[in-house]
Amino acid sequence: MPINLIDIRNAVQDYLNTKVTVSISAFRAEVPNAISPGENFTFDITAANATAANGGLKLINVRYHIKVVSPSKAKLIVNNRGAIGGWVSRSGPLETDPELTLQTEVSEMYLFPYNLLGATDTKTLNVGETDTLTNIEGKALSLGGTDLQCDIIADVDVNYLIPMNENSTTASRRLDVV
Repeated sequence: MPINLIDIRNAVQDYLNTKVTVSISAFRAEVPNAISPGENFTFDITAANATAANGGLKLINVRYHIKVVSPSKAKLIVNNRGAIGGWVSRSGPLETDPELTLQTEVSEMYLFPYNLLGATDTKTLNVGETDTLTNIEGKALSLGGTDLQCDIIADVDVNYLIPMNENSTTASRRLDVV
C-alpha cells in the first residue's frame, strides 16, 4: 500500500478535528441568576480524547485556545489557576510567545497547563482520557450576546504512534538430539 508522507500530516490534522471533543461548560455568574454588564463570570473547558476502540492516540503538549467572538460584549480575564492544577496564559500557541499579565482583560488567549502536586497531567491527553481546566474567568461588558470558542492544539506522541524496540513474532524449530 503506497503512502505519501503528506497523508500522515493530513491524518494528524483530521484526528484532532474528528476524534477530540472540546466543550465549554455553562457560564457561572458572580451574582446568581444572570450575567449583567460589568459582572465577572467563570466557566470550565473540557477536552476528551478518543478511546482505543475508536482509534485513540496519545496527545502531548496540549494547549487550550480560547477566544471571544465579539470582544465588545465580553472579555477573558487572565488568571493562571483552576481548582486543580493551573496554567500559564500566553498570547500565542508557542512556549516562546509572551505570557499575558495577570488580571488583564483579553479577547483571546492560549492556556499552557502545568500540574500541581498530585494533580492529573493536563499537558497529556491519553487515549480515552478527559481533562478539564476549571474556573476560567471572564467579564461581561455590554448587553447582547457573544460566543466563546475553544479548541486544543496538541502533538501526537510519536513514540505511542510508532513504538520503538518492539519484538517481532518468535521463530521456533524443534531440534531433536539422538
